[in-house]
Amino acid sequence: MIQRRYQRAESVQDIAASLNRTAGSLAVTFHRLREVLARCIE
Repeated sequence: MIQRRYQRAESVQDIAASLNRTAGSLAVTFHRLREVLARCIE
């Protein structure tokens, strides 16, 4: 998921559709991942 979003620049909508998830739920997942990663580098 992370590679698809940030390395391949796929849209949240496209990734969500391929995973049978809503774009909103995937956006929340990405937000949570970014928070965890930010805490790792603080």
